[in-house]
Amino acid sequence: ALRVILTPGGIDEKTKEAAADSGVWLCYHVLGLVQHLPGFQPMPTKVKDYISFPKPNGYQSLHTALMYQGQSVEVQIRT
Repeated sequence: ALRVILTPGGIDEKTKEAAADSGVWLCYHVLGLVQHLPGFQPMPTKVKDYISFPKPNGYQSLHTALMYQGQSVEVQIRT
């Protein structure tokens, strides 16, 4: 498994909401990049969107799985 944690820079109290929106956008952008890595095959049935549908405890993340040379690789992306 590979975990990608994104931290938008320049966060202060006035820009906290904008940074949260930016972090969400970055997560989806990175998901698109990961699913198009050369040599990797995305597994469409293995995408879990816990940003649009958070877990009851508030957990927010994107999970996906890819195949690379017959091996499954799980990727988790969050801010």
